[in-house]
Amino acid sequence: MTTAEIKAIKEVNQQYPELGSWNLSLLLSNEFAVHVSTMSILRVLHPERYKSQEIDKKVKFYEKPRPHVMYHADTMEITLGNGSLIYQISVEDDYSRGYMALCVFPKKLSFFVVLTILRAFRLHSKPELFHHDNGGEYDNGVVSRLLQMLGIVDVPTEVENPKGNGKKERAHSQDRKYFYDKCQFWDIESVEKAIPEYIRFRNESKGQCARYGKTASAVLKDAEAKPLTDEELERVIQELHFANVERKVKQNGKVKFEGKRYHVGRKMFGKSVEIKVTLRGVEVWHNGAFIKRWKYWKYVLGIGADYMLKKYLL
Repeated sequence: MTTAEIKAIKEVNQQYPELGSWNLSLLLSNEFAVHVSTMSILRVLHPERYKSQEIDKKVKFYEKPRPHVMYHADTMEITLGNGSLIYQISVEDDYSRGYMALCVFPKKLSFFVVLTILRAFRLHSKPELFHHDNGGEYDNGVVSRLLQMLGIVDVPTEVENPKGNGKKERAHSQDRKYFYDKCQFWDIESVEKAIPEYIRFRNESKGQCARYGKTASAVLKDAEAKPLTDEELERVIQELHFANVERKVKQNGKVKFEGKRYHVGRKMFGKSVEIKVTLRGVEVWHNGAFIKRWKYWKYVLGIGADYMLKKYLL
């Protein structure tokens, strides 16, 4: 963090001592154009509490010797010109500082995190290690299961490591400066249209200080890459579960799941069925046999799961 950011955190905290780190982060961003994470605020205001005795050893772990060894992922909240909130999820290569994927969504959901991660693996490479934020959309077991399926080491951010996700904080600051503040987007559709050009600018035109002025694309050009295969992607689509619960079919042939009722069939009355949420939607299974599927995200966001898969992965 810069001296100006640290000063702003302390001054705003003095003015609004009743606010927690989350609300301070929002206030700093919206009112003072200072964009820092809640963990950065906690480390400034409570340095002793969030201090590690082995920081130097841990920090070395986050600077890799070549591309595609470690990726970093994080979510950033953006307020658009129409007042709506969107969430940017980006995946960055540790060595080159290049963006492997950048997507925007209307909500913070594990479903969207997984889509973005898989897009990065599909377009570029599977890394050996994957470092990510520990927010709710990451810290619920789904991301860990995905990485385990693909043989990738899971590296969640540690509260006591002040430099664990510093690269992403700097990248977010640049995204605001060169993308959102510059373009002043009104809606999410205009952001999506502009993303490909911004990634080209970030990877192909903007020099990286960490790589002595070279662009990320120049660094990545001859790097060995192992993109996600069709077979691996299909396995993830079929086997990665966002939820897996048992329910009994009611007399009307329906089961209740997350506040909604799904019609399985009256012939199934009294039987126990397994409800799985996968990338394709809500699925009902009985004794290991597939029964029925609904496009889960259609009911949550007005978006069909199949459409999202085709848009980002297929």
